[in-house]
Amino acid sequence: MRLDLTQIIRPNILSLRPYESARSIANGGRIFLDANEAPDDPMSVARFNRYPEPQPAALRQQLAAYYQVHASQIYMGRGSDEAIDLLVRMTCTPNKDAILSCPPTYGMYAVAAEMQGARNVEVTMLLESNRFAIDLDRVTSALTDPSIKIFFLCRPNNPTGEITTLREVATLAELCGPGRLLVVDEAYIEFSGEPSAISLLDQYPNIVVLRTFSKAWALAGVRFGVAISSLEIAEILERIRAPYPVPTPVRDLVAAHLITDRIQSLQKTMSSIRSERERLTTQISKLRSVKLIYPSATNFLLVKIPGHARSVFNHLMTSGIVVRNRSNQPLLGDCLRITVGSPQDNNELLNSWRDWERVTYA
Repeated sequence: MRLDLTQIIRPNILSLRPYESARSIANGGRIFLDANEAPDDPMSVARFNRYPEPQPAALRQQLAAYYQVHASQIYMGRGSDEAIDLLVRMTCTPNKDAILSCPPTYGMYAVAAEMQGARNVEVTMLLESNRFAIDLDRVTSALTDPSIKIFFLCRPNNPTGEITTLREVATLAELCGPGRLLVVDEAYIEFSGEPSAISLLDQYPNIVVLRTFSKAWALAGVRFGVAISSLEIAEILERIRAPYPVPTPVRDLVAAHLITDRIQSLQKTMSSIRSERERLTTQISKLRSVKLIYPSATNFLLVKIPGHARSVFNHLMTSGIVVRNRSNQPLLGDCLRITVGSPQDNNELLNSWRDWERVTYA
């Protein structure tokens, strides 16, 4: 497949002359007198008086090795949310174009569209035999609308927990064709143990894969994420990015995690979380108030509590335990989303819930 950028990218973005920051055009350099920086900060042990590299080259090479792609295919920014916002802004003309999403799913896709003045065409997921799935027939029908420029697919999906197969992703990429982007948000992919859609990029250059360091890598406070795409899309993202999206301390922290020992440690942590997920699933399923726990390929569980979801939510909150009430989402009435915490945190959750049941069913 060959991309048709004239269909995907807004004309004014294609013709945009990007902002050239001091570091983006510097090649080496020893004395920097170009960016109106302070000459020094005698109170700091680090050189934070200088602007960072916009897309740090060494970190980009580390990421490329980890994701097994070319460095030029990687865009680095402030979490996946920044990439979501940039992708919508570069494709959707306000009050004209649209995105496609499949609720219940991550809410920032709709927020990004609304901020851009773009419509959010929603195709609600199928729920059959207690399993969520993309409604392929309705998605196919929706994609006859030429105003849809970008399809957001969360894989595994938040908040439902299921994972779309790579074969299904390839089918969706075919449906999107050369004039649309299929954005595969893999914020939770490490917890699934399944292969990434990155493997499809060579065959389907209309795919953009989002990865974050906020979940499995335990760096939520650092705010770092990447978009991995074709060279053409990566170049457009580079054109419209903010001048300095990767702060120096963020660069250093992420780089420190992309060493062999840390990567091996991550794999062990994922195995432990999957094991704890199974234990928590077993224990929650024994609770009288629980009707169903949906299959999960993530680090959270979606739990159906008929008639009592809000009461359980409020009780846990008064115990200082914060979970997410997802009952207002399509197909998710009476559902709470519960993150798999440490064994101690999970035990406190279970004990508080059992206390609620002893009172409620007395």
